[in-house]
Amino acid sequence: MQKNTGETVYHVFEKGKPGLEFTDPAKAGEAWHKAALAVDSTVIMKTPEGKAKLYAGAGDEKGQIYKELPFDNMPGAAEFKHAFKESMEREKSELSMPTSKADYPQLMTPEIGKVYEGKVVAMRENMVIQAVTDGTRTYHVEHMRTGLQFSHSGQMTPGKDLSIRYPFSANVGIVKDRMEMTTKPHEHQPRGFGGMGR
Repeated sequence: MQKNTGETVYHVFEKGKPGLEFTDPAKAGEAWHKAALAVDSTVIMKTPEGKAKLYAGAGDEKGQIYKELPFDNMPGAAEFKHAFKESMEREKSELSMPTSKADYPQLMTPEIGKVYEGKVVAMRENMVIQAVTDGTRTYHVEHMRTGLQFSHSGQMTPGKDLSIRYPFSANVGIVKDRMEMTTKPHEHQPRGFGGMGR
């Protein structure tokens, strides 16, 4: 049922989660950046007259999922885009943690035939740093992100508990979420981060 609220409302939807509602386009833009990178994530705008319109969605280009931004002539588009890009820059700076030998004195590179299990502790540019515990010893492994095959970009975030296996090459790692390893296995396709906001 449509109703006249007198203001534009932005609804950010993610699969499996309740929708978020905003009247401030900037807050909606930040929430859209933080929403899951999935083809069924959307932003719906409701006009003051109660009409619903697709405001922003996600696309899939050859397996690369990316988020779309609203057209410039849509209500609140400038504020929405600005907040989206600011949130993206903040995330980049938070993930750009130092990964020098001084920070991780036992920084190792992957070896063929090995499986590395542990949490992601840092990320920078094209590298993913994982803390691996072997008995009483903890060391860190530096994985090249472009060589990792993972099912969704959300796996590549600090704090994720992963199993990364190198069965055929030290340059290609197959990633599994350790929390999901008891569920039905799914096919892993090589994917990276989708282009966001382009």
